[in-house]
Amino acid sequence: MGPVTDEKKKRQPKQKVAIFDMDDTLVDFVGALCELYNKHHGTTLSPSDLTEWDWKNLDFKDARGNVVKGSDLRKTFMDYEAGIYVGLEPLPYTIQALTALKKFGYKILIITARHNTFGKKTELNLMFKKIPHDEVFHKDDANMETETFKVNKIKELSKIYNIVFFVDDKASTVQAIYDNCKVDKVYLLNKPHNRNAEISTEISRVDDIYDPVKPLKDISE
Repeated sequence: MGPVTDEKKKRQPKQKVAIFDMDDTLVDFVGALCELYNKHHGTTLSPSDLTEWDWKNLDFKDARGNVVKGSDLRKTFMDYEAGIYVGLEPLPYTIQALTALKKFGYKILIITARHNTFGKKTELNLMFKKIPHDEVFHKDDANMETETFKVNKIKELSKIYNIVFFVDDKASTVQAIYDNCKVDKVYLLNKPHNRNAEISTEISRVDDIYDPVKPLKDISE
């Protein structure tokens, strides 16, 4: 058999890749934040009470009718930002879905809006909770919009990988990826903060991240 030529290399199929957001897609960030806030304020706030994405000028009510200012919730996050990223729990089916993807031969990439100063904490969280993955990409510019960062990164990755699907819980992000990137399928993970968001009909809503994995079994075998 002769050496592999550049032409043969070009004909080789690209590695199959699945890309995920981190917070509230793979791990329960909002749940942990609510628990932390409740501990310090005696409230019963839960993720289901947070019906909007941008908390800055919003008020929420917990199950007891306590009013929680979005700005106070954000302050709690900022006060504990350095530590909250280490111990977040995987969301239901996270480990099962990612384990199945690895079995099917997929590379698992995580693209998070977290700044790269939290890179070690992110990796520790993934390691402690045994969440399968291959590589994590963080923002290196805190002022860059999340949508811009993720679109640019996926455009870059699509040059070398076959991106089979992308999953995120933020409606504006999945719409931006669908509109601007070469991805076979884009999914929005259903959350209280995106239930009323308008997205293209070609973007599928899913209740957990195992849903996009189910059809891949036959394709991968």
